[in-house]
Amino acid sequence: GWRPMLVCRVMLGRVNYCDQVYPDVPVLVRQCLDGTYHSICGDREKCRRTFREFVIYNVDQVLPEYIIWYSQVPMEETAPP
Repeated sequence: GWRPMLVCRVMLGRVNYCDQVYPDVPVLVRQCLDGTYHSICGDREKCRRTFREFVIYNVDQVLPEYIIWYSQVPMEETAPP
């Protein structure tokens, strides 16, 4: 079936950068909620070779701009060349 995906504009503000493999999550959250930072950048690309994630805690920092509807197409299993 079809699935929706939101493409949003996000204002990160003052970013708390974290590239630790096992970060202290409650400390990171508290630093955002107490007003020192506006968002967190978890650089999983650097420490785990996966991706960078951005976390915000205030809905006023997000502006949905587009809805993209897509459907997943199963990949056919093929023999390696």
